[in-house]
Amino acid sequence: VLYRRQIADYAMLFDLMGRLATYETERDVVNGIEEALRMLFAAGLVRYYPVRCGDPAADELDPAFRSFLCDSTASSIERGNGADAGFLLRIDHGGETLGVLESGQFALPRYAHRYLTFMINIANVLGLAISNARKIEKIRRQEAHMRELSTHDSLTGLFNRRYFNIVYEREFKRSMRAQK
Repeated sequence: VLYRRQIADYAMLFDLMGRLATYETERDVVNGIEEALRMLFAAGLVRYYPVRCGDPAADELDPAFRSFLCDSTASSIERGNGADAGFLLRIDHGGETLGVLESGQFALPRYAHRYLTFMINIANVLGLAISNARKIEKIRRQEAHMRELSTHDSLTGLFNRRYFNIVYEREFKRSMRAQK
């Protein structure tokens, strides 16, 4: 029975990793994680808070949540029991806290501790996926900024000669095709 459970856990992990690897935005990664928890654990409550200790947004959290967030020794905490069972899980990567995952209201609350254990074991994978998505988003923003800089005058914000040349080439080729 123990081996079957471990095999099932590994199968869930590989499926989740495969799906998370295809996402390019943090929001998509978080949605994928939340969807997986709802599906795998029949969780009624799944919420990700992209905050870390010291963020202004952390000040708006309830004191117990903020205490967990700022306690560097605890990576997770179980909350409630019975039907109210749930947990908080800190998501870290590269020594940086990326946020906190909250889950609870399970259809089978007696397995809450098992769910938490599974999540602790895959927290590094979740942190890696979120970190990668943040890096991809940053690269996309930088690319857009570089495109903007390459085609616009930095003083006036108007299109520059390079942009004119790009448009001219495109329109020239289009007109040549139209003449044929």
